[in-house]
Amino acid sequence: MKALSVIILLLALNVTGQEETTGSDNMTKKNSVYLELLGTSMVPSVNYERFFLRKFVSLGTRIGIGYSPENYQKDVISLPVELVALIGRKRHHIEIGFGFTFYWEIFNKKYHNQGNGNINQQFFEFPRIGYRYTAKKGFVFRIGFTPVIQPFELSMFDRQFHPYGGISFGYSF
Repeated sequence: MKALSVIILLLALNVTGQEETTGSDNMTKKNSVYLELLGTSMVPSVNYERFFLRKFVSLGTRIGIGYSPENYQKDVISLPVELVALIGRKRHHIEIGFGFTFYWEIFNKKYHNQGNGNINQQFFEFPRIGYRYTAKKGFVFRIGFTPVIQPFELSMFDRQFHPYGGISFGYSF
């Protein structure tokens, strides 16, 4: 229920944030669509991002969907949601963010004797720090450090931290 509330809040901020910038020194475009390899989804994902404040520090939200047929025994689906901040002007930005990913492993019932197949659901948190380049014509390149934190299975002091990273290519408009 808490996660659903966060998703609704992020999407509401996305819809209500309609501020425009008039300065020509800010190259942060309002919308971006990109393919991320690894990163916060942990599998290849397609993502949509929308900025609702576009100044020296630009703020936005991002949602994506990832899929990977890991092998013949299981498939992986993930849903990353993130609050993103870009720091800088023109085309080069430092990118910071924090979000979470819903992650499902769907096991093929043909290879597992568990009725209709088994679904393993997990929830991960992740911070992000990285570099983002946006060309004048809209090309976007992102690379970042996105460590994965498993928050719920263990106590606060026994959380599992996994170094991770990702790279993205896409288009801003």
